[in-house]
Amino acid sequence: EEELQALVSPVIVDARDPEVIAAEAPDGGFKLASSIAVQWNTPGGDTTAEGFAAKMAAAGCLPADKAQAIVTHCGGGGKGKKAMDALTALGYTNVHNGGNADLIRGAGLE
Repeated sequence: EEELQALVSPVIVDARDPEVIAAEAPDGGFKLASSIAVQWNTPGGDTTAEGFAAKMAAAGCLPADKAQAIVTHCGGGGKGKKAMDALTALGYTNVHNGGNADLIRGAGLE
């Protein structure tokens, strides 16, 4: 939590499936006002690092600066970790898995 609190203006990426985010009681908490939904899962196939970066670019949230703080999350941390690992593999150096929306909210990053 302290690590997240120290970040300055991070890009917050919600990697959950759209139907989970839209649920009445979504796993991991309600969507953060400042987060951008970029689904990790790719229907019918596996998501690659390049594929996830392309989704982030299409959503307008892939930073040009690879040192920009990015916080990924999902409902329990699994997809958030995969998203973090993918971005790290592409050379991003300040990527953090926030676990879920409630944990990020608790760190004051809403």
